[in-house]
Amino acid sequence: MELINKVAKIIFLTGVFFIPFNSFDGIPLLGEYRNEAAAFFFIFGFLLISLNGFNNKISVPYKNLIFRVVILFVIWCFISTLLNSYNVSQSYFKQTGGINRFIRQYFSLILSSIIFFLFYWNVLLKMGVKEILIIIRKVFLASLIVAFIYGFLETMIVVFEVSFITPIIGLFNYFPFLHVKVFGDRISSISYEAPFLAIYLITIS
Repeated sequence: MELINKVAKIIFLTGVFFIPFNSFDGIPLLGEYRNEAAAFFFIFGFLLISLNGFNNKISVPYKNLIFRVVILFVIWCFISTLLNSYNVSQSYFKQTGGINRFIRQYFSLILSSIIFFLFYWNVLLKMGVKEILIIIRKVFLASLIVAFIYGFLETMIVVFEVSFITPIIGLFNYFPFLHVKVFGDRISSISYEAPFLAIYLITIS
């Protein structure tokens, strides 16, 4: 049991580190999370504690009002889609049908609101508040250092046109969940899109 808890904690912190990494070709089956590196670790962590749940009960905050509201919201999304099934089936946007889009979006909703949350809950429940704040800040700092180095090299290439740095930034291709893509005038660092990089920086600030 203690070993499982330690492994789950490591998986959680590794996932936190890889939150800004989404510049790679992921698994289409995961829908909106297909190229979110952190999601791979969180899903694996949830499966780990679920398998361990056969011997040790998984903690579920079913008495928590906020958690109940979230569950009700997830259920209501499904019911409301059924009630509007005709309109959904007729919808077509960006080469994706309404039903297909609903399945992908609903799967993403379940992942983030239930599966990921239960994994976070069961890991953080065994840690003190001070420990949580300190260790997560350290992990964010580590990922920020990587993002800064990549972003600095990318800026030198894109903005100042220092082309001889290109082979150096190419070394990041050996980094997990990262495909080097330098093009145009966009600075996105280790994230595929600049807005996602901005969200990440706001989150850790």
